[in-house]
Amino acid sequence: MSKEYKAIISIVDNNLTDTVLEKIEEEHGITSSTVILARGRSDKDGGFFGFKVEPERECVITLVNEESLKQVIETIETYGELKEPGQGIVFSLSLEHVGGLLPSNMN
Repeated sequence: MSKEYKAIISIVDNNLTDTVLEKIEEEHGITSSTVILARGRSDKDGGFFGFKVEPERECVITLVNEESLKQVIETIETYGELKEPGQGIVFSLSLEHVGGLLPSNMN
């Protein structure tokens, strides 16, 4: 049963996290995700008066049915502005085991 689920990990600008969460709820009915505060670092990050700027990001972890994986990733890419260089990343992982209560939209 667990192998039917995928974890989507997305790293987005913290100003876009709420929009991403609202859109995946509106478009796919996903109401549960975990958000973790993160810092981003890349060669695209600029400096300011000699100080390195590390953009604030949030890591959003969302479990989805395998059948909705591609559409949810496309929504995250669009509203997280991930097609722009240096904005973040989204990827999926296969799950070997899922424990705990799963949201009703995952059954």
